[in-house]
Amino acid sequence: GNKPNSPNVGVFDWYATGKAGFNFYLGSSDSDDNDGDGLTNGEEKKLGTDPNKADTDGDGLMDGEEVNVYKTDAKKTDSDGDGLNDGDEVKTHKTDPNKTDTDGDGLGDACDNDQPAKPRFQPRGPVTSNSWR
Repeated sequence: GNKPNSPNVGVFDWYATGKAGFNFYLGSSDSDDNDGDGLTNGEEKKLGTDPNKADTDGDGLMDGEEVNVYKTDAKKTDSDGDGLNDGDEVKTHKTDPNKTDTDGDGLGDACDNDQPAKPRFQPRGPVTSNSWR
């Protein structure tokens, strides 16, 4: 560096280094989640779902929700075969997409008109007295 009494005082004494690079990724790996549905490409490959389509069966539930939350078949729109698609059962009717008769009253979920009167399906946590107000 420069010393105060040297003839080079005030001359900038420095050097710079730089590094530039590019990473190119062609394709994707099994650990990626191309469609953002909560399942990796590798998991989708094993399950037979489409790694580029968040809702493979088009029922209104993302593949990751079907597999990890509701335990339904992400390749079937109606996992229990009761005539209601899985997304409608969960979001609209509040029925269990894995049971044809969620409340066990002998009427299948597709024919059951009393669904607002009875608690149906709650995939997360226990039912409490305040859950269904």
